[in-house]
Amino acid sequence: MIFLSICTSLKPKARPGVLITPQYVFGQSYNEFVVRRLQRRWIPGALRRRITRAITFMVHGRPTDLGFKPLTHRVHPTTSATIVADISFGRVAVKQGIERIEGCTLHFVDGSREAFDEVVAATGFDMEFSFLPSDVVGVADNRIDLFKRVIAPGWPGLYFIGIVNLDTPINYACERQALWVRELETGNVLLPSRGDMMAGIAAKHRWVERHYGTALRHTVQEGSMIYYAELRSELWRGRRRYMLQKLLALFGDPKRVENDTHSHGLT
Repeated sequence: MIFLSICTSLKPKARPGVLITPQYVFGQSYNEFVVRRLQRRWIPGALRRRITRAITFMVHGRPTDLGFKPLTHRVHPTTSATIVADISFGRVAVKQGIERIEGCTLHFVDGSREAFDEVVAATGFDMEFSFLPSDVVGVADNRIDLFKRVIAPGWPGLYFIGIVNLDTPINYACERQALWVRELETGNVLLPSRGDMMAGIAAKHRWVERHYGTALRHTVQEGSMIYYAELRSELWRGRRRYMLQKLLALFGDPKRVENDTHSHGLT
């Protein structure tokens, strides 16, 4: 944490349920040693989470012993090589919540209070696209409606890369999203209808709320393996739609081909 180098006292407010994974395991990067090895299609998601929590426990112990609340649902892991040691040695104190602020004094929910020079809010992503009209991409409750986190339905040629939060490095997702966009731009795949895309977006919102809760910081949360599988599936489905359109153009009703093209937002 950058603030440790400039602060004489740091007391972070603990969000509900925290999983702090180590930076290194057995002298290797945690992402290389653990994440890459676990990102296999044949490894069930529940088993991956158990292994991740077991390794975290061996290195960092129980999060509740550090002052954090127990996990009640899936969370996006926080990776740090130092914060656990800083908490253990008293350089950082964990607080469960702020009751109120009076001037420079913070009153915490445990009844304690202390004066601070600065309060830093670092609670997630603040969605804002002020450079786009609201009828193109509207943001409500810190949520943006994108099909597969990339496509704005009804606006062909407009793509969003990296608007997603995962348990793997963001570049993994960006590479897969870019592959799909490339195929769309070259005309090798077709999108589903606007109605189907909106239904898919609504289903994704329900999935996030069911597994990660309703906190605004989780609105763009995805499970890596599930999301990557969805992108692969949509790429395959898009190619199938393209081949079907070609067959209809050769042997089918030209009017049906025209209607299909309009329904997929390709004009």
